[in-house]
Amino acid sequence: MTILCDDFNTKCKHVAIVVLNYNGWQDTISCIESLLKLDYSSYEIIVVDNKSTDESLSKIESWANGNIQVKADSIYFTRFIEPNIKKPLKVSFVNNTDSVCAEDGPSSNGITLISSANNRGYAAGNNIGISYILLNSIAEYVWILNNDVVVDPKSLTIMVDYIEKRTSTEKCGILGCKIKYYHNPNLIQCIGGATYNARWGLAHQVGNEEIDKGQYNDKRVHLDFITGASMLVDVAFIKDVGLLEEDYFIYCEETDWYLRGKKNGWNLDYTDKAVIYHKEGATIHGNSGKLPYRSLLSDFYYCRNRILLTKSFFPKTYLPTVYMSVIATILNRIRRRQFNRAKILTISLFNINKHFKTS
Repeated sequence: MTILCDDFNTKCKHVAIVVLNYNGWQDTISCIESLLKLDYSSYEIIVVDNKSTDESLSKIESWANGNIQVKADSIYFTRFIEPNIKKPLKVSFVNNTDSVCAEDGPSSNGITLISSANNRGYAAGNNIGISYILLNSIAEYVWILNNDVVVDPKSLTIMVDYIEKRTSTEKCGILGCKIKYYHNPNLIQCIGGATYNARWGLAHQVGNEEIDKGQYNDKRVHLDFITGASMLVDVAFIKDVGLLEEDYFIYCEETDWYLRGKKNGWNLDYTDKAVIYHKEGATIHGNSGKLPYRSLLSDFYYCRNRILLTKSFFPKTYLPTVYMSVIATILNRIRRRQFNRAKILTISLFNINKHFKTS
């Protein structure tokens, strides 16, 4: 049966939403509660648990059975998640991630919880969800979301309407939205995504930390990639370009994805009309990603992946300057007397194939 969306005249495209959880079940269930209030008519939710150690799987199951209630920690977000959706909810469990094909066929407007056997990072975790969708879902779009966001009920309707109109004239593979800070909802984290300075391997989020006064309403800005906190991706793009590159673990994978797509004639875009709210950094243990708060893991991959991305796409033009930029970062850590960090970051200069080790 064809489902028509109420807010626009085009046929409602089925959307599969991927939410990656790692030791963050409280944020994840808040995110899902907000997703269940979307005014969109045809979607399913795929939660991938990236080998959590905090009993996330049992906590999410308990929430689905109605044993855990979600409360908004700010009156601003009460309408996004309260009252909670009536429980129990039907949740399909997939435990064997080596074979992600569902035995019961595709889900429709339901929740699927996939347990990953290992934590191999952001890209690999999301790829598990995407692979499941490609095998089991009728989805034409995949909405990749961080688990530490809550979404405006109209966000998905606005995004699908926008990308459908855009793809009627050109190949738009990835769409972003306005992302605002959850703990300061008048402040912008970014408008869709960021620009990327390939010479130094540095990204700058457009609109970052600006008070939202409507200054980006209908204003077009240049973006080099869409931030991974919210990416609405055309399934045709995924089939053409492939999955996210898993070797990055965290950082730069969304830039890599779009640069690969660009070679195949794909474009990106954003709409500032769709809004989500991000508890930035909760995904990597409350880390904002900015010094002096950046974790050692974050610091390592931030440096290492700038080199990896440059070697993949700009080896002859910008690799020397990116190395200089990373060396400057290491010297800055020495100046701060962060000698252990400087030692670990130096690894990225000589062996970018190494991954971060906690011991």
